[in-house]
Amino acid sequence: MRESIEIITCDLCGTQCEDVEVVNYPVVFITEQTECHSCEPYIDNTNIDVCPVCKEKILRVRASGCMGRNNYEVVAR
Repeated sequence: MRESIEIITCDLCGTQCEDVEVVNYPVVFITEQTECHSCEPYIDNTNIDVCPVCKEKILRVRASGCMGRNNYEVVAR
């Protein structure tokens, strides 16, 4: 019999935890994604696994509103 165990870690801090959330987040890449050569920095939205502690650090913009009329604010730490 084979048994597989899935170990889930935060992509940012490497902490192993069960309540990781996948967040589509804009990141700045400094290498090409195909051959890992250095390149001009560029922004790309990427799915990253984030633990609750790191999520509090990176998600700083709060929004409210409806039907396209939203208000945005940066939340202080």
